[in-house]
Amino acid sequence: MQITDATNQVVEAPDETNNILLAAHAVQIVHPDLQVTAITLPTGLMSGTTVNVGYTVKNAGAGATQTSAWKDRIYISTDATIDATDVMLAELAAPNGLAAGASYTQQAAVSLPDGLDGVYYVLVQTDATNVVTELA
Repeated sequence: MQITDATNQVVEAPDETNNILLAAHAVQIVHPDLQVTAITLPTGLMSGTTVNVGYTVKNAGAGATQTSAWKDRIYISTDATIDATDVMLAELAAPNGLAAGASYTQQAAVSLPDGLDGVYYVLVQTDATNVVTELA
């Protein structure tokens, strides 16, 4: 919408109502929505070994990313939530921007810490430093 003389500073006669013009059609504002859609890793992991972790990130939003550089992180955790107690195993740069509906797959050889025993979760966080503007 465009408004001329929005504060009515100019005295016009006989009519002030023609100072507004509405665009011919509405516009849609779109955003990206990055999502980790798959994680692949071998079974029977052993503490102190190096394993390959693969993952896929998809832009499930209606808009392309407005930046072409962000970081993905791989963690190992005792629960399914990333927090300060988790160990970051790798940080990878995302490969360029991502169009709406597009995806990419990354793979990293990560070293599992010595001394782990029991059930652990491998978590992947895309855009770990929050540089991509996404609709919440």
